[in-house]
Amino acid sequence: MKDEVKIITSQAITEGWESIRITRGIERCPNDFTLTMSERYKGELQGVSIFAGDEFELTIENKKGKNEPVITGFIDRYVPSINKSAHSISVSGRGKCQDLVDCSAIYKNGAFVNMTLPSIAFALMSPFKIDLIVTKAAQTYITKVIPSFPLMYGETVIEIIERIAQYVRVLVYEDNFGRLVLDTVSTKRMKSGIQEGENVQAANIVYANDQRFKDYYGYYTAIDNYNDVSGHATALQAVKPVSDGGITRYRPKIFIMESGDVQANTLQARLSWECNRRAGRGQALRVQVDSWRDGEDNLWRPNTVVPVHIPTLKINHKDMLIGEVTYIRNGQQGTIAELVLMPPEAYAPQPIVFIKSNLPELAKP
Repeated sequence: MKDEVKIITSQAITEGWESIRITRGIERCPNDFTLTMSERYKGELQGVSIFAGDEFELTIENKKGKNEPVITGFIDRYVPSINKSAHSISVSGRGKCQDLVDCSAIYKNGAFVNMTLPSIAFALMSPFKIDLIVTKAAQTYITKVIPSFPLMYGETVIEIIERIAQYVRVLVYEDNFGRLVLDTVSTKRMKSGIQEGENVQAANIVYANDQRFKDYYGYYTAIDNYNDVSGHATALQAVKPVSDGGITRYRPKIFIMESGDVQANTLQARLSWECNRRAGRGQALRVQVDSWRDGEDNLWRPNTVVPVHIPTLKINHKDMLIGEVTYIRNGQQGTIAELVLMPPEAYAPQPIVFIKSNLPELAKP
């Protein structure tokens, strides 16, 4: 079978799955899957050797016969079932980064002082034996030093990493080898695109304006008691407003300076981010294509740019970013890939201000 899915564990290689759902994305961590198969003849499934907790590699075989890793992690659940006429099994699992999502962060010093995001992430992740990947595009963003960052008891590892990643403005997601990736919104492209009349089976797009505004204003203070005073707007120390050219009617939105934003640089960046992200999120496309691969046999993958041409939905040769991809195979739909796409700016991290701790015990490393 083309694109045969295999679960490889230390005990065995299991294939022949009848129902398949494998999902990867840049706004989800970890990646996950659910596979099922039923018995075609009595005793066929007795030899299946998969157990909850097993480390696995899920692969998809390409046309050259090579098994391409798609998810690497641990089996969460193995569910065998029987009735009078059938025996079936269901297996679900997630990538290795599941432990960063599920488990609380423990660090013997209780706080991080004068460390970068990669060094903090490495310190938290090392007990889990999960590798960290910093892409070339993210290198210039992750050099910011975090002055002091205390751990809150009960916080998960990923909550801490994502919060700091937001400050340095990088994405955090899991790759196909179960590694945690620090990356930016990518400009890498798939070899072919999505074309109505060729590989599109179904598609819908939500054009939304309800969360968009015409003008975005930013101010240094939250309270203006001098509306009747000439020049009061200047007294508020406003930053340069940003306008959305796609909105024609009067729809203003005000944002107030975050504490610690001394030069208002973050506030200015926030206005642009709000405008661009809201415009991008107002063009959310979900499309089903007839293959797990593009025209040159590459698996569709998250954080890649794809040219989209679906004239019926008023999308004409537009570059969009894959935020999530789900590989599906079952008796009702056959073999398809379901992609969630938006303009690249829809996925950019929000600019935030980092507020360092002033606790005395954090004064020294």
